[in-house]
Amino acid sequence: MNINTDALGGKKLLTVVLASALISTSGFLSQPAYAGSTPSTPMASNMVMPKAATPKATPKATPKVTPKVTPKVTPKVTPKATPKQAAKVSYTAALGSNFAKVVTSISFSLKSGSKAPRTTIGRFTANKKGEVVFTYNGVIPNVATIYILVKGKVVRSFSASLLKLVTTPAKAAPFVEPTPTPTLIPVPVVPTPTPTATPTPTATPTPTETPTPTATPTPTPTASGSGSGTTPPPVVIVVPGPPPPPVTIFIYAPNIALSITSVVMNELSDFAPYTVNNSGGTVTSYSLSPSAPAGTTFNTTTGILSGAPTTAQTATTYTITATNASGSSTAQFSLTILNGALQQISFLTPNAMRVGDPDQVLYGASSSGLAVTYSVLGSSNGVCSIVNGFGTINVHAIGAGTCYIDANQPGDTTYLRAPMVERIFTIAATSATTFLVIIDPNGGMDAQGNSVVISQAYAPGSVITLPVLTNSLFGTYTWATGNIFGAPVAGSTVTITGDLTLVAHWA
Repeated sequence: MNINTDALGGKKLLTVVLASALISTSGFLSQPAYAGSTPSTPMASNMVMPKAATPKATPKATPKVTPKVTPKVTPKVTPKATPKQAAKVSYTAALGSNFAKVVTSISFSLKSGSKAPRTTIGRFTANKKGEVVFTYNGVIPNVATIYILVKGKVVRSFSASLLKLVTTPAKAAPFVEPTPTPTLIPVPVVPTPTPTATPTPTATPTPTETPTPTATPTPTPTASGSGSGTTPPPVVIVVPGPPPPPVTIFIYAPNIALSITSVVMNELSDFAPYTVNNSGGTVTSYSLSPSAPAGTTFNTTTGILSGAPTTAQTATTYTITATNASGSSTAQFSLTILNGALQQISFLTPNAMRVGDPDQVLYGASSSGLAVTYSVLGSSNGVCSIVNGFGTINVHAIGAGTCYIDANQPGDTTYLRAPMVERIFTIAATSATTFLVIIDPNGGMDAQGNSVVISQAYAPGSVITLPVLTNSLFGTYTWATGNIFGAPVAGSTVTITGDLTLVAHWA
């Protein structure tokens, strides 16, 4: 460009030269250079060049360079130089041994509520320990809620902040961790000056090129102090974000307590039921020390001892231990097993009665000599009842029907509970009805193995056939009238002509 220096003043000539310099450096971004600075490398080719700000004319202003100007020169463009690669991260969730080999479906949601949208991760099968290990192409945010479903039902839901990252060096090798979004900060090549740093006289820009406090993030072009005519572009520094914090699953140790602390029982009796209360983490197994008494079984899944001990023992302390991956908890109880002798009850079947007859004494006894107690079966209410006599226990006839009476002996510290014995007899209304009473005081059985102890009313002239009785101890029974010392019955049938009592006795 030809310019007539005679027609232009010195000041105008200087302005034209500066404009020429600006035009010649259009391929680079100029910025102020500090004392001691060196040229930088060119900006990455894929970055978008910001436009230079139009300087405001301030002829008499003194340039001020402060550190506060530097933070405002951050470009708002996102670089394309480093493509972000999706991460494949592995997580684990412990469901418990009950879920071993179970197929689960896993999803997560960033919002609360059962109807909130969920992101499905996939279907995964739990391992032998009941742990579900699953992978996700990306990092699940800590604010998300994880849902684990089995057959369409949610079996676990918890915050993603409770998941545990289980990648090991061997597993993590093929995985690519997520690349954080970089922050681009154009900075001078030279070290950052202190707040009081002032450019040297040789680097002082002309007043017309001084940026104002409201300068745009793009550095203002200026003449180079080195005489090169251009200022090197800024250096782009990629600052990665902080790594995500580790995620930990907290598994608490069990904390158990028993509903019992001491048990005293007879041998051959069933062990009293109890419960194990756990206020801690889920129990994976139970153990008992010392070993369970003979005749009993300890369940390692429920922590319950059951069965009937077969050997007596003095008071012994047993310790139940509950265990999971985080630790264990114990609870104790004392067990005393007393000698338990067997006993049995003999109970004579009452005679048939009419309504209005005097109360009948009940004859029952135990082989141990302990007192026998009597009770009326519920269906006998309104037919008969148990009453106390003068030193005896009696049955009272209330109405017509069948009376069921049970004889019991609960046992004590020496004897076991005796098997219950039940007797059945008839109570008839007041009439001319003839009664037949068949009594078997020794528990005889007929040829088919059925008890023949009955009390039944018959009409006059009825013919009955006497059953054939057998007993493993006493052999064959015979029949007599009145009582066991009465006259034997001839033949196998009897014709009823009046009140009659038949008693079976062994020959």
